[in-house]
Amino acid sequence: MRYVGTNASYAIEGDRALSVPGLVIATEGAIEFSHGLTVSKSAIDDLLGQGALFARSSTSGESEQTRRGKEYHRDMVAGRRASGDYNLVNQVMKDKAGNVIEVPYRVDVETGQPLDTRIQRVLPDAVNFEKGLIIDDKPLGRNVLSGDDRQEMIRNITAFKIREGKLPKTIEIHRYDLKTGKPAGIEVYTPEQFLPTNSQ
Repeated sequence: MRYVGTNASYAIEGDRALSVPGLVIATEGAIEFSHGLTVSKSAIDDLLGQGALFARSSTSGESEQTRRGKEYHRDMVAGRRASGDYNLVNQVMKDKAGNVIEVPYRVDVETGQPLDTRIQRVLPDAVNFEKGLIIDDKPLGRNVLSGDDRQEMIRNITAFKIREGKLPKTIEIHRYDLKTGKPAGIEVYTPEQFLPTNSQ
């Protein structure tokens, strides 16, 4: 059995992507998976870089708040792409030669040294290279200056610097309300607020 286009399905398991029933992939073109076929996560990243949008089906048993958050992200992607204001919207960041940029997965927030050997591709919510702007969508109440969210922003900023040879000027955190699925304000940060203390 094969699933095509909006009927295709996938799930991430570690560094693998496994097609499974009960999940939906929405794409701008037809992408096929064989039912039960395991593919590499890099293949999923490549599809994301080409503009594919992945989302859980409402029949998968997820919470209402999770569904609203995903709907918010989907709407933001569509709106940002239509605006033409961004070089990247939910796409893998590449250098100017077209090579995918990979950066350390986690670093020491004091020294900037990698904490292990893992590396990861960077998938920011939106980037405007000319304006030096990185946008990241986060729900209300999440502290973006610590934990996994800070590590994510360090990866985004590091990849931007690899590509552009300089730091971005502005980091915008676009908040949304998980209770309503609506935008809930924009917070503006400098990259230095996220970067490791002794690496600046």
